[in-house]
Amino acid sequence: MVFGCSHKTHVFFGILGMDKRPVSLISQMREKVKERYSYCLHKGHGMLRFGDDIPQVTKDYKTTKLLNPLHPSVYVGLTDISVVGKRLGLSAGTISNRSECLLIDTGVQFTILQSYTYDKVIKAFKGYYGDRLKQVKMPGWGLCYRHNSSMRSNASMTFHLEGGDYMTNDMFVDPIIGIMCLALVSNNYVDTRSHASSQ
Repeated sequence: MVFGCSHKTHVFFGILGMDKRPVSLISQMREKVKERYSYCLHKGHGMLRFGDDIPQVTKDYKTTKLLNPLHPSVYVGLTDISVVGKRLGLSAGTISNRSECLLIDTGVQFTILQSYTYDKVIKAFKGYYGDRLKQVKMPGWGLCYRHNSSMRSNASMTFHLEGGDYMTNDMFVDPIIGIMCLALVSNNYVDTRSHASSQ
């Protein structure tokens, strides 16, 4: 059995392919798991189940459908994005084509957005922080500030999906001590192979 899907790594990251490509775990174990898995996105510990071990969905869980079940990657419907509780008012046409709204890839460290959406999100974060944080420039990064723990924890971002919302309370990473940068990149200048990392 083959494990891993990174093009370049220096240490063991624990990436596990779950798409429909031949080398993914699901494809290699298709007969045992009946090509079924359930992946729960949660603030704490997540849940990964296979085949007949997948529990019935209760009202405590929200679900979203795959837009194209035949596509090898996992795409779900994204209707809008909120930054610190305020919706950006993105239409489906500006987010992406209806067939490829949001790609779920837990092997990429950053959230990759189309350039139009990326610009709107960056503008919203800048508007929220204003002059309360000192903005700094970091080569290879977009929006960066001097580190501030209390204001960092307030910077939530919500992906409004078809059927439910997914919110993250910390969209920042620390490239160096004392600096925090927004973990967002535009699809205009990203190569996901260079950012492979486990989530």
